[in-house]
Amino acid sequence: MTAPPANSKEARKRMRQQLKTERAERYDGMRRGDDTYLPKRDQGPVRQLARNIVDARRNLGPWFFMGTFVVVLGSMQFVPAPVRSSASALWLFLIVAMVGDVILLTRRIKRIVGQRFESGTDRTVGLYFYAIMRSVVFRRWRQPAPVVELGDPV
Repeated sequence: MTAPPANSKEARKRMRQQLKTERAERYDGMRRGDDTYLPKRDQGPVRQLARNIVDARRNLGPWFFMGTFVVVLGSMQFVPAPVRSSASALWLFLIVAMVGDVILLTRRIKRIVGQRFESGTDRTVGLYFYAIMRSVVFRRWRQPAPVVELGDPV
């Protein structure tokens, strides 16, 4: 056991250090996917299964954002007209591809979750929205970090 702080400045310094180590511990636990450190929205076996389904497949979400950036640049007023019309066609293609990817993802989640868990374990629309939002984020930025590799069976 350590001696009590000599003054308030030392007490604040110790408190900051303690808070810093607690935050680091919580962050590491969340990155590992430990259920006790996860936010409420990420907790539970159904959400973990949805995360694994999303993380095991290639998703169009990150490509959608890069394509949107190209569309915005190609739609500028100073860009030649053929490039602007190509950007509009690319925008339509990106939207259709993203909707198709979302449909495939939600159907897969519905099938796998239905096989492994009894019905009514989680709100279906909320689970789909959770998976879609995770699929849009770049893989290395996802929280909690992916625990399955691309292509792994789920």
